[in-house]
Amino acid sequence: MQNNVVRGSVADGVTLGYQYGRNSLVEAPGVAVISNNAILNNANGIYMAGAPSGTVIDNNLIRGSSATAVLVDSLLPSSTLLRNNLIVENKSGATLAASGAVHVKGDGISTGPTVDLYSNTIAHNISSGVGVPAGLVVDAYATVNSSDNIFAFNQDLNAQNIDTLIDLQSPGTRQYDLSTDASLPPVGAFNLINTDPLFTANWYLQG
Repeated sequence: MQNNVVRGSVADGVTLGYQYGRNSLVEAPGVAVISNNAILNNANGIYMAGAPSGTVIDNNLIRGSSATAVLVDSLLPSSTLLRNNLIVENKSGATLAASGAVHVKGDGISTGPTVDLYSNTIAHNISSGVGVPAGLVVDAYATVNSSDNIFAFNQDLNAQNIDTLIDLQSPGTRQYDLSTDASLPPVGAFNLINTDPLFTANWYLQG
């Protein structure tokens, strides 16, 4: 799926999910590429449940979602590349289970999904609860490897920055990420916390 404008859905802008067999729930076949799209003003921007392993989501604008921008909700091991997306001005729920512009769910299974999160800007998203994270949320047993991302000014209902919430039982690596608060876990290398990226217009960085 490339070069589209997807807007105004009361459900999901883009759905990647299970195919139902006769007696079991199995991962959908094939590899999906979601690239160079504007995904605007939907309930969920991109919803993934049992999406094909190897899914690539890159170079998209995901903005104005009312539930979450990207939800990875898998009961099976899978791999997803989320790269170079602009994920801004989305809303999420008032509880931890419904929070985050990007939420990777593990569902309490020790072999949950793996997401490689590279060079994304996740900024100016809002949650609907006090103390509820608004940027990146990663559940236990979900694996997120992140590098070169900007998590900036993602705020709860009281306008408090809560850029990330990564469960202590979430494996993965983190390096060269920037956040405007101190919520990045103390693992990885060369992360910048409590740092303003100094955006210019439209989330560009100053030259």
